[in-house]
Amino acid sequence: MLKVDPILLAEARATTVLTQGLVLALIALASAATLTTALLFQYVGGLRPCELCHDQRFAHAAALALALAGAFLPWGRGMGTDWRPVFLAGAAAALLAGALYAGIHVGVEEHLWNPLGCATSGTGPITASDLASAFTKFGKAVPCDEKAWTLFGISMAGYNLAITLTLGVFALVGLGRPVER
Repeated sequence: MLKVDPILLAEARATTVLTQGLVLALIALASAATLTTALLFQYVGGLRPCELCHDQRFAHAAALALALAGAFLPWGRGMGTDWRPVFLAGAAAALLAGALYAGIHVGVEEHLWNPLGCATSGTGPITASDLASAFTKFGKAVPCDEKAWTLFGISMAGYNLAITLTLGVFALVGLGRPVER
């Protein structure tokens, strides 16, 4: 039978603690990967984003900037104040707001509601000519209520909801972790 030395096990656990700096770095990596994936789908895959798809990227951009700043810049370290919890809370707020926005988009795709200012493929009080004239200077409007791409029946907005919500909760959990690297 394998015996494990409890002192060595405690030391190993102490050296692999998930700290706020590591949480910030992981959030930065995941947000960068999510943004990169969206841009690859758009510019390499030719999948044009709708207005809601495009706007969902801002949460990841904000989380990426805050997480990078908190993880890698020496914001007051060594001067008695460590600002990593502030940057982590900001990243959590951005990601949770992004999850809310992604949830709204999923609701639009499932025809549960239609927020103002979003092009749809359905009919309503706004006519097609009204929409066409509104988007003439921007090119053809991509409807927000059509799933342009799915995998296992889940749209990109659905995957973004899962990713963004998971990262937001991970950031909140990270607030309870030690600050030291």
